[in-house]
Amino acid sequence: MKDYNFFEEYQSKKGINIDPKSPAFLGALVLLLCVALSIGLVVRNMVLTNQIATINQEIATIQASEKYIKASQLELSVNSMAQYDESAQKAMKTFTDNNVIGTEFMKTLTSKLPATVTISTFTLDNASANFTFSVPNKKAVAELLLSLKSSGLFQYVELSTISTDETNKSNASIIATLKAGEAK
Repeated sequence: MKDYNFFEEYQSKKGINIDPKSPAFLGALVLLLCVALSIGLVVRNMVLTNQIATINQEIATIQASEKYIKASQLELSVNSMAQYDESAQKAMKTFTDNNVIGTEFMKTLTSKLPATVTISTFTLDNASANFTFSVPNKKAVAELLLSLKSSGLFQYVELSTISTDETNKSNASIIATLKAGEAK
């Protein structure tokens, strides 16, 4: 004969009985993983924030140093010079492409000047050139006019004014028109 225990069912439920296949267990496990992942991400974010703050302090210290300031100024100067070089090359290319004025023109012009005459200013507007020359006397001005006319660079050469300053140095202003297509 077999002995039946009618309370067996109730006595076994006193302890915790975990069924890994139950939906409640799986839901609790997923919830526990989400909480652990969130805590891990918060900790990682705090660590990264501290590292960024430390690196920013180091950068601020470096940027405040005298060497960094000098290097920054030097870099700015180098960049400015590079921009100047680029602009100068563009201007030179424009002069060369347009055949307005170049080294041959300047060599020819300076070779035709009398020895006692120097160019003070030179402006060019299209084909019209305005010169101011430093001259010792009126005879040098006459030689200068003849030299410019015989240079072959100009169609028209005219003396505009002769002036004398406080130091008895004379300046001659000359207006000239370039020959078309011959200025190099």
